[in-house]
Order: sequence, then C-alpha cells, then structure tokens
Amino acid sequence: MGNKKLSTYGELFWSFFKLGALTFGGGAAMISFMSAEAVDKKKWITDEEMLDIVTVAESTPGPIAVNTSTFVGYRAAGTLGSIIATLGTVLPPFIIMVFIAAFFDFFKSIEAINYMFMGVRVGVIALILKAFLKMFSSCKKDAFFYVMFALAFCAVAIFGAGTIPVIISAGLIGLGSVLVSLRRDKK
Repeated sequence: MGNKKLSTYGELFWSFFKLGALTFGGGAAMISFMSAEAVDKKKWITDEEMLDIVTVAESTPGPIAVNTSTFVGYRAAGTLGSIIATLGTVLPPFIIMVFIAAFFDFFKSIEAINYMFMGVRVGVIALILKAFLKMFSSCKKDAFFYVMFALAFCAVAIFGAGTIPVIISAGLIGLGSVLVSLRRDKK
C-alpha cells in the first residue's frame, strides 16, 4: 500500500474522529463541519457531491452523520476509506456515551451541566441552519424546486409528515416530472 494511500486513511480517520468527538447535536449539526472538512479543507469532494451525499445519506436508514462519513470516505479512498471514516465518526460518541451512561444520574443532578446542555442546543440550531443555508445555496433553483420545497415544508411543518414519506414522495414527484418532461419532448 502506497504512502499516499496510508496518509489518506490516516487523514480520513483523524478528520472524522475529531468531528465525532467535538461536534454536539447529532448528525444534522455535523453536516456543516463535515462539509468544511471534506469540501473546503481536504478537497475530497465538491459542494455538489456533498449535497448529493447528504441527500442519499438522509434517504437511507441510519444516522445521517454515519451515512455521510461512509459516503465521503468511499469517495476519498474507496471501500477501506468508507470503513475508516465511519469508525472515526462513531468511535468518539461511543466512548463518550459509555462514560456518560456510567455516570448519568450524577450528571443529571448537576444544575450547571443542565444549563450547559441548554446552551449547546442553541448552538446546534445555529449549526443546522448554517448547513441548511449552504445546501440551499448549492441547489439549482427553478420553479420546480420552489414548488417541491414548499410542498415538503408544508408536509413536515403543518401536517407533521415523517421523513420517509416526504423523501419517497418528493423522489416520486421528481421522477414523474422527468418522465412527463421526456414525454413532452418526444412530441
């Protein structure tokens, strides 16, 4: 195995290990950090590829952070890269959760820690908003985009639709739109 490949594996593990250890708020909060690391800093993927990866990661079972790191790892260094990036992502939270689980009642009783977590929640909301704005700016926007965005938003925000029905419905509507467009072009 070449030194460049070994170096890439090490960078993948360390990059995703740091993300897993230092990003609070779950997968959605990690997306902006993953994008900064994988797109801006390491240049493993492009903005458009990151948007595609997040779309697929959100559409597949499992945590979005793990799915995204798996896809990015694969794009950067193949199958072994995907395994290494995934391990880097899941190892820190696993270790932290084992520690917290052992001392959960103790932590829960400390008022300062409860306030700390309230502050972290606000930061997480800001990180999710940043990821949304970056992905939104990367999308091709036309009338179809805005109609689909409005429909999906209403389905979730007003009617409480779940992730799976919204994603499947949006995908089917997108596919139907392409088929109608192709049929129209043939005429």
